[in-house]
Amino acid sequence: MIHLSKVIILSALLLWLGIIHPVSAQSSCGDLSVDDCDLLQTAQITTSNLSSATFQAIIETSLGFEFLGNLFELRVVADGAYSRVSVDSRDIEADYLPFYELNADMSLFIDITFSEFLLPDDDTVTTTSLNLRYVDGMGYADLTKILPFVSPILNRDSWYRVDVPEYIRRLMRDLILPSDFLSSGNIAFALDYWGSLADVGSSVTRLEDDQRDDQTFAVFENVLVFGTLFDENPFEEQLFINLFTEFLEAEYGGIYDDKELRQSAVFYADLFRSAEIRLMQMVGLDDGYVHQTYFTLNFAPNSDDILNPDPLGLSMFSGAELYFSIDFRYTQFEDVPLTTAPEDSTPVRYEDIFGSGDTSPF
Repeated sequence: MIHLSKVIILSALLLWLGIIHPVSAQSSCGDLSVDDCDLLQTAQITTSNLSSATFQAIIETSLGFEFLGNLFELRVVADGAYSRVSVDSRDIEADYLPFYELNADMSLFIDITFSEFLLPDDDTVTTTSLNLRYVDGMGYADLTKILPFVSPILNRDSWYRVDVPEYIRRLMRDLILPSDFLSSGNIAFALDYWGSLADVGSSVTRLEDDQRDDQTFAVFENVLVFGTLFDENPFEEQLFINLFTEFLEAEYGGIYDDKELRQSAVFYADLFRSAEIRLMQMVGLDDGYVHQTYFTLNFAPNSDDILNPDPLGLSMFSGAELYFSIDFRYTQFEDVPLTTAPEDSTPVRYEDIFGSGDTSPF
């Protein structure tokens, strides 16, 4: 079960990284009117500068094939709170400062349904939950309910803790994470995703206002259909192919020749024609906050073509149906009390998880 243990630890780290930057300020509005653009931008900036909030996030994903149905369905519900705290930064490297400025508490409910094709002789539904806290750079996890799933012989009622900045340092040192993980991660979380979609030709509209709990919400939708984009802007498709070719040459240039890699890039671009991205945000007209951000990705390529060689192994998705969504909603703005570290917790050393690769504390 060593591999599952590593996945759990890495997933927890990424969850905390996401909380550090829950909403990014945006800059582009596509075809929105000046007034609508100002409303959206102001709300995004105001929300990104929150010092504390509570939230609920629902993540859903599924993967299936026409002749097999859904192979699995995953649903994760997260309820949590976060605060940004001031710290004495004199002895902290600037890149690691955000890890100490975060204070957070989150509970996760996880439901996974596997098809009989994947698990013909096992339970097809797995439901579990865990609680997470983050205080002074330390990540805490109550794995009471998840430990039996990782290892049937363990059922210990206890909190576990990891030194997150130290884990990040050593994961980069051991090349489990790229050496530029911190800088590229900060860039990724700060990207203008709304504006980036608009800049490449997505459709940005203000939908009909919504009324909930005695407040009116402006609803903005940003839709990008890659097939439509490529049909209307052949240059964008060619640019996509060129960039994909450069990536493949950098990663696989010593394995495949230039013609094979170019052929692969063209094939992958054709697969992406079936991808559709939707991003929706609801802005409270009374308080000026972004109350909800809803992201969906639908990817259902319909092709019988087989790529050989296939450097990234993506031809297996020909005929697949992939769905992914995140529904992130704020439930309270500001005035959230700080969470405290558990009184008792068991340290999980980096070596126990990644040291030899042959053993696991779980």
